[in-house]
Amino acid sequence: MRKLTFARSSFLVLFFVSAFAGFGQSETRLIKSARKSLSSADYTVAKEKYSQLNQLYPNNPDYLFEAGLAYYYGSANKSECIEFFEQSLKYATKDTLVEAYYYLGKAYQSEGNHSQALLNYEKYKPFLSDKKSTTEVRKEVEYAIETYKNAERELTNSRNLIVKNLGPNINSAYGDYTPVISLDQTALFFTSRRLRADSSNLNHISSMDGMHFEDAYVSYKDPKTGEWLSPQLLDFSKPDRHDAVIGVSADNQVFFVFIDKQKGDIYFSENPTIKYAELESLGSDINSSHRETHATMSADGRYLYFVSNRPGGVGGRDIYRCVRLPDGKWSKAQNLGAPVNTEYDEEAPFLHPDGKTLFFSSKNRKTMGGFDIFFTQIQPDGTWAEPQNMGHPINTPGDDVFFSTSADGKMGYFASAREDGYGEKDLYMVVLDTMHSEPIAICKGFIINDEDKELPEGVVIWVNDLTHGEGKLDYRPRLRDGGYVMILSPCAEYQIEYMFNAEIFHNQTIKVPCEVDYHERNEPIMLVDVPFDGEKLIAIAEEKQPVTKQGTGKEGQIKEKTATEEKVGEPVSTSTAVETAAYQRFYGYNQKGVKVEAKEYKQFMKQIEKIINLNGTVILEIEASASTVPTQTYVTNENLAQKRVETAKEMILQSLKSKGIDESKVQITKEKALVSGPPYNNDARSNAAVYGKYQYVKILAK
Repeated sequence: MRKLTFARSSFLVLFFVSAFAGFGQSETRLIKSARKSLSSADYTVAKEKYSQLNQLYPNNPDYLFEAGLAYYYGSANKSECIEFFEQSLKYATKDTLVEAYYYLGKAYQSEGNHSQALLNYEKYKPFLSDKKSTTEVRKEVEYAIETYKNAERELTNSRNLIVKNLGPNINSAYGDYTPVISLDQTALFFTSRRLRADSSNLNHISSMDGMHFEDAYVSYKDPKTGEWLSPQLLDFSKPDRHDAVIGVSADNQVFFVFIDKQKGDIYFSENPTIKYAELESLGSDINSSHRETHATMSADGRYLYFVSNRPGGVGGRDIYRCVRLPDGKWSKAQNLGAPVNTEYDEEAPFLHPDGKTLFFSSKNRKTMGGFDIFFTQIQPDGTWAEPQNMGHPINTPGDDVFFSTSADGKMGYFASAREDGYGEKDLYMVVLDTMHSEPIAICKGFIINDEDKELPEGVVIWVNDLTHGEGKLDYRPRLRDGGYVMILSPCAEYQIEYMFNAEIFHNQTIKVPCEVDYHERNEPIMLVDVPFDGEKLIAIAEEKQPVTKQGTGKEGQIKEKTATEEKVGEPVSTSTAVETAAYQRFYGYNQKGVKVEAKEYKQFMKQIEKIINLNGTVILEIEASASTVPTQTYVTNENLAQKRVETAKEMILQSLKSKGIDESKVQITKEKALVSGPPYNNDARSNAAVYGKYQYVKILAK
């Protein structure tokens, strides 16, 4: 994905044009192989080849220099390359390998040895002419000297901040980076190149750098001890490709992921469970034929910021912004322009929940070397303030990236390679002494099911700003523990409604104080009287389906009731016959999918297995409905209904595949998506129970 190293200079290729005259045949093959690996950025192989060459020819300055390049570009620890460059200069004839001075300057600067860095830069400058061919090189050297001076200044003015390595329970001997903290600081998502606990990625190695591919992890904070628990691998991570966490929405429900497809695209999931299996491409004008690497979304879901190296930008990688349109689609991407974007690379934007403060990393001329972390704020006229360097000890002469903060602005999380680290890059936390963001208020808590079970889907929290009259926002609690987080503004009154399957079970009105920098309110909601009965399963009548005895009528006769006369929504058993089985699930607003862990779904899948065992195949009919309540997420209700059909179909096929049942044994003869229910009359709240009857999926198996 985004291994943030220095770009190779234009003069790198100059050393691959020398003739092979006088070489032995074996030496010729070896040096060709080494240089091919180096030029194609296969640094692991290059290191091995140059090691062989340097053993055979220990005083060859060219081989020493090129070995230094392999270690410079292929190692996070720049000290490994210093000896090779020093030795190459020792054995070189005058003025033949002067570029080694440049690389020594960069390596020493990265290691914090600023006096040696400047000394080598100054040694290199006299060899740069005014010719056009060396313009880029001269520019790089001037940039290096300028960042060196920045580093001296920042180190002199270093702030007394507490920077803490998150420790061996989070960090590993491998690269760990892109920390993404949930708003309530109970979940930490990050990317790692570690060996998996089950060693399933043992033999999957990237040829670019000889390390495991990137995987996405999450760690939860122990509520009693405050310690981070052992990280869990997120299930969408594949062992043979890069899958990296890059962002999560304020309510922890929308998850952004980098996947190394094409040249690199951004995907997202709106799955409210922790199993982020349903990833979708952001598409539109966000992903392109070029490389998109990072994304962050505003707390209200109206703005998306992302990074791309597409043509037409200010520099290499730039930050872009999209606005959510009334139809739910994203607008055309707009480059943020100066002063945020520069002729150099910008990376890893993070928008604070205040919606105004943007943190990002840049290689601009104000850095201490490599990527530094900056912040800026959007002004009332829509322009961005001049970005400010976060300074030392947050920034160093190396790469410091992927910065995010807690909602109160007191804690920052970022990735860096430092002496106290456990691996290539580690995750760090910093206690900030300055409030960079605007005041906000957080209302958080837990919706607690009295049965001590996982919260069912269909629970939504609606927030109405009574003071400013802005649009209503909806939040969804986490299913695993019922936790919820809402972002509010100071000096405002809010009406909050808690709903389950379109029915209000709790409501309250709260006022947020005006004169606060940060206000946090905890609202645990006990659901003692709410009948959370999980999934809904009904039987659909078929000719072969028998009637069921229901009891004695007034005349003492046995009353018979067919399955279709059962009250919709009541959980009933499917027929004991294996010829047919049925499943139905009702949805909350904008929801889709099936809950594979639910016992009713598992029972339905067992019935399908029985049908296949009996008949050799199973026929499925799928019908899904969306109500007439408008949806911005899916643009139209027809799209939402169709998405419910497709998602249900995919989940059933995946479930059967996990049981070893081939897809060829499944025939889907009907896929029906419809929009039903009364016409929408701007009454989603007052008529929520009515609309809720028309949000469902039905599946018949026979």
